[in-house]
Formats: sequence, C-alpha cells, structure tokens
Amino acid sequence: MDKPLGWGEEALYLYERPYPTINGEGNFIGQSCVFVRFQGCNVGCSWCDAMSTWPGKKGNKPLGTRYTFEDLEEMFIKEFWNVNRIWWTGGEPTEFSKDILHFIEWFEKRNPNHKKIWHMITAGEEIYVPLLDKLDFITIDLKPPASRAFKGDQTVQNEFIGVCLESEHLYKKLEFKMAIAKTKEDITYGLNQIKLFDPINVTVQPVMWSESEVKKNKSYAETLKDYSLYLEKFQQPAHEVGELPKGWVSYGEFAETFLNSVHTNNCRVLCQLHKIYWPGEMDGI
Repeated sequence: MDKPLGWGEEALYLYERPYPTINGEGNFIGQSCVFVRFQGCNVGCSWCDAMSTWPGKKGNKPLGTRYTFEDLEEMFIKEFWNVNRIWWTGGEPTEFSKDILHFIEWFEKRNPNHKKIWHMITAGEEIYVPLLDKLDFITIDLKPPASRAFKGDQTVQNEFIGVCLESEHLYKKLEFKMAIAKTKEDITYGLNQIKLFDPINVTVQPVMWSESEVKKNKSYAETLKDYSLYLEKFQQPAHEVGELPKGWVSYGEFAETFLNSVHTNNCRVLCQLHKIYWPGEMDGI
C-alpha cells in the first residue's frame, strides 16, 4: 500500500512560520532563501538541531501549524517578494512529498509570472519521483555513522540516492552535503563519499555544538517521552553541559583534516554558516 506522503489538503502543516534567511550549508551557502520547515521526521539524527520537528502527528491528527495554500501564496508573493529560492526542509520533507507537489503545481498555475526556485534538502526517506522531477535542486544530506540516522541502516538513503543517480534529469539537480563528527569512522565515510560521487559537488561541514544548543537539546529530550518512537532513536550530543566540547577543536582543525586528504575537485570544506551568524539557535536554519 502506498504511503500518503502528506495530509491531502490544500494546506501544509509546518513546524514554524516560513521565514527569509541566509542559507548556511551546501552549494548555495550565503544566499538568501525562504525556509519552509515541516513538522515530522523519522530519520532520528543524533545531532539534530531541530529535534522539536520530529513528532509529526498525535494519533491520526497532524501536529504543527496549518498554513493554507493561500497563506503561503501571500507570503511568497507579497511578504517575501524579493526572495526566489524556496527551501523545503524539516523535519523530513519527503514525508510530505505529495502535499509539496500539490502546492507547487497550484502556485505555478495561479502565478505564472512569479518564478520560484524550488529546492529541497532531504535525507531521502521517501521516494516520490513526480516531486523530484518538479524540483529545481535537490540537496541530499548524507548521514555518516555518528549521526545514527535511520537507526544506523543506510539502505533507505542509498535507495533514494540510487534513483537520483540513475535518472539523467535528476542527476543534474543533485548536490550532497554532510556534517562530520571527529571520529575515524565519520572521517573515512566522508572521504569515501567525496570520491564516490565525483564530479557531483559534496560539501563537508563539522559537527560543532555550543553549550546553549546542548542545554536546549537536553531540555527538549524530556518532552519526547510522550513519543516513544522518537525517544527510542534519541542520542545525546557529543558533550555534556559544562564540559568542553569533545570533537573538533576548531574550524581550522576540521579544514586541515580534509585539506590534507581530499584530492578531487568536487569537495567544498565549509563551516555551518548559521552557527556563526546565529550561535546557539537550535531551531534556526
């Protein structure tokens, strides 16, 4: 039986109100965009900086705030009129693929003179080719071992990547990015992925936690006790409150690790820009 991949309404259930920001990751780092963040994610990354997006429903009712298509149209056309790139993020946006496609088709039919760039960042949980075909760009967030994403099972993400690589149309839209912890397994994984996906661009960025992020993360973990499915996958971040971070000592150390090891032209070694602009903001970009 096919999954619904959304709620089937002319509305989207979002974690927060869409907002303009500066993209902090990947090929388009530093460029303006509008973030549309969904409520709901089953990926379960150990270092997630938006853990409060995980629960997608309670019983059969969606969680998150309901925004009608007309609400979103008003924002995109009038409020954010000067920002063309729309980032679908989460949470995990592929869980709502049919709703996203429905909105894009609805919007473009009503606003033929307002061209938007439709861009999704995803761990690749669900495959819905009609949406992937419609998107302008697809950023696949690769999940190294320390992320514990999908409970450590790479099968789901590998299937999504395979579909994108096998399609000439989708291949041209792809970029990869990954956050790397300071572990031998993560570093090895990162280097292997860079070589594997050459010549497609791969951005590597360090997992860096501020103390304020850890405090908020631990606080929110308590609220997950009502959602055993999510609590089961939760892991604490790499260091405890009040202790020095274990892992990368500096952005320089991270950069030097990959500078000395990467010998392909498809790798970009970057910080997570939003961690610099808005330090400690768990629910930021």
